[in-house]
Amino acid sequence: WMFLQLVPSWNGPLGQLLTEADAWFAKRRKDFRDDVAFLDSEQGKAFQSVFALLRLQHIINDLASARIIESDSLIPSEWLCSVYKQQWLAMLRAEQGSDIGPQEINEEELEGNSMRCGRKLEKDGDYSWRWTGFNFGFDLLIIYTNHRIIFKRNTLDRPSSGAVSLQPRRNVAFRLRLASFDNSGKKIFKRTTGYQILSLGKDQEQIVMNLLVEGRLPVFPLYVCCNFQYTSPERRAGR
Repeated sequence: WMFLQLVPSWNGPLGQLLTEADAWFAKRRKDFRDDVAFLDSEQGKAFQSVFALLRLQHIINDLASARIIESDSLIPSEWLCSVYKQQWLAMLRAEQGSDIGPQEINEEELEGNSMRCGRKLEKDGDYSWRWTGFNFGFDLLIIYTNHRIIFKRNTLDRPSSGAVSLQPRRNVAFRLRLASFDNSGKKIFKRTTGYQILSLGKDQEQIVMNLLVEGRLPVFPLYVCCNFQYTSPERRAGR
């Protein structure tokens, strides 16, 4: 998108757009060699307001994504340093047991800062997955079976690629939404839990949506979207 704004004359094949955009920004980095992030340059300042809306705290929680952000040199280091500090302190609070997760629903906070995940289920059946990204030791498994969606806090039952919290209970704030669309893109099925807080013990699971009691079964393919908040909002000084 940004490349097309900067080079409106480009009219190559759509399949080459990403390659061309990467090459253009790589050449720009090589030509300038001044350690100035693109958004701090004269060309880039016009895009700052858009990038300010990115939820960088969830992007840098993935190592590969963090490395790409650093190497692209689009986002100023000052922006990233504040986010790294925020996430480091959140990790310490969760790791050292002073934060078991959100205690109350703050819709404004969740709408603006929660992690957003999605998956497409092609057909009815049994599914089990976890969304990637750093989760502060809360290894949450999402299970779809018998028209039910279950959240399970994995602690000891299954292998995990990262460290798992052994706190007796952990909370997660979430909103689960389901949707299906017809061939024209019109929504023909939707369900939502609204924002909730779920408290789970070790290896405990909980049904968060039971479509059997809704009276209408989902249409496939089914799109599953969820907002998550694993840690409590940081308390400001004086509060």
